Amino acid sequence: MVEAEGIVILLSSTLILAYISDLFYNRTKIPDIIWLLFFGIMLGPVLNVFEKSYFLSFSDLMSILALGIILFDAGYNIDYKSLIKVMGKSLLLAVASFVSILVIVGSVLRIFMYSQFTLIDSLLLSSMISGTSTIAVISILNNMKKLDINLSNSYTLLVMESVVSDPICIVAAITLIKIKMLANMSVTESFLNIFNAFITSAIIGLLGGLLWAFILNKLNNKKYSYITTLAVMFPLYLLAEQLSGSGGGPITALLFGLGMNNCNNVWNRLGIKEPNCVDLNQIRVFHEEITHFIKSFFFVYVGLIVNINLDMIIIGIIVSGFILVIRYVIVDGLSKIVKFELEEIILSRIIFSQGLPALVMSQLPRIFDKNQTFFKNPEIFVSICVPVVLITVMYNAILGPMLVKNQFKQNGISSENKEGL
Repeated sequence: MVEAEGIVILLSSTLILAYISDLFYNRTKIPDIIWLLFFGIMLGPVLNVFEKSYFLSFSDLMSILALGIILFDAGYNIDYKSLIKVMGKSLLLAVASFVSILVIVGSVLRIFMYSQFTLIDSLLLSSMISGTSTIAVISILNNMKKLDINLSNSYTLLVMESVVSDPICIVAAITLIKIKMLANMSVTESFLNIFNAFITSAIIGLLGGLLWAFILNKLNNKKYSYITTLAVMFPLYLLAEQLSGSGGGPITALLFGLGMNNCNNVWNRLGIKEPNCVDLNQIRVFHEEITHFIKSFFFVYVGLIVNINLDMIIIGIIVSGFILVIRYVIVDGLSKIVKFELEEIILSRIIFSQGLPALVMSQLPRIFDKNQTFFKNPEIFVSICVPVVLITVMYNAILGPMLVKNQFKQNGISSENKEGL
């Protein structure tokens, strides 16, 4: 049993480590996710300072908090005007990368690990690592700015791609889990159930977000708006889980954030003039603090519960190699069909990092199938996702800036970051 003092020390040291690693990024070039995951691994599987079983009992709570916060953040940061400018290329990049990795990596896992993965299992693991992490991408791009790399329009393109890919991957993973758990139903019935759950959850989230934004406006954005917003969002998350089954909550969180951020556009289209539904700055500042806390502890949490297995680490390294090669080829192929700027092509080839969503999704088989009826070995998803996240983040954070600068130089592109970008 873990004592309360131990948890307090763990939380405090986690936040201090996250803060210090961010401060010293320019020297180390290693992002906080790496330090936090290794910190959890050292305290858990390596030194056994904390019992894995104790933290596994919190898996439901951690996943609800992480999924709710991540997808609320993704929806809240989607602005339809920015979306229109780069949506075509961002969506194309996200979908092409997702489908290619899903099919190729899924097929390879099925062929070479047929004793451990069914077709659905291999596709499920592939869906978890087929997109980019919004948190990781923004962190890597911001750190590239600190190194005076000119990102120009590529910043918006890659961030919007990550915003789009987060929900695509999560919804795909949940869909595949449901298909496996509804094995006795026909394919048509399974997809109808999933479609109905998606619609129900989307309606709850969108209407809830619009209504709450309207209420906040009427209350003149009083203090504690953000924390109260979470207090409203999470019951809706749980309501969607009850009405539409497991997996409805994340979709509701996404649409709740989307509705809040774009409430003015919706009301204007309906002929209702509501000036500035929500004070975005007030909510966003506190949201960043909460997200930082949840993100930091979740990385340590995953490190604490992961199984250290050399075979799975090797598989993770091989899968990471496949992912990075597929991404490079996909960007090259798309650039011949759609007009991408040379700078966008170079950055899109290199910037493709997994992160928090992949780690959250790796927990889903254990959460959805608590009795391990359908997923006999749910730990295998975590054991492969962790090295994939570590390798792709380290590749992008450490080698990424050098590769970008080198390719910019070869192609005669200025690598100096300009003011205001």
